[in-house]
Amino acid sequence: AAIGVAAALKATPLVFFPYLLVKRRFAAAAAFLAAMLVVGYSPDLVFTPTGGAHGYFNTWLQQVAGASVYDPNLAKLQFWTGANAFNHSLRGAVSLQIDDVKQAGLHKLVLYGLDFAFMAFAAALIMLRKAERDMLAIDASILLIAMLMLSPMTSRSHYEVLVLPYVMLSMVVLRDRVTHKLGIAVLAVSFFFLTATSNDVVGKPLSDWAYLPSFLVIGALTLM
Repeated sequence: AAIGVAAALKATPLVFFPYLLVKRRFAAAAAFLAAMLVVGYSPDLVFTPTGGAHGYFNTWLQQVAGASVYDPNLAKLQFWTGANAFNHSLRGAVSLQIDDVKQAGLHKLVLYGLDFAFMAFAAALIMLRKAERDMLAIDASILLIAMLMLSPMTSRSHYEVLVLPYVMLSMVVLRDRVTHKLGIAVLAVSFFFLTATSNDVVGKPLSDWAYLPSFLVIGALTLM
């Protein structure tokens, strides 16, 4: 139910819903859906838009979420359209390299290909682990990274959710001697792309430059 509330406030936690279904947590999935709908529609009950054809939640469904799926003309007007160095999702990374207006077909092919590959890899990490390594914190870490990557628009501030993956990986580095060196390498590489080149300490010019080749996206994928 708590994740459902989060999904109503910020749509990206919706990635937890199919996870609950795959894990056969049907009661949890029902609680998720109920909480999301109650919280999602509550503003319409209290602050009904005057003269509107429908309320806030339905407007979001039609003009934001749905537009990217079934209305290409409306989707072109969305805030995530076009090259934007401050969009740190897979869509943002692709749009920096391929013009989504002049090269719409190629942009869609590359973006959907990357999205599908990412989702397949994330699903494999969750579903193909051995039973003794079936830890909720690992699944949540993967899903939090998925929230960042699959969102049409991800800001730098959203990357604070990587606290959990970093804690998990740091624990492995400290306790698992077999993968100790590999874990240190992953932490070092991800730190370079996520933190060392994108913060106030190194200065705005370097941070702005690091956004262009999508360093934050590379760092998040390294953690995966």
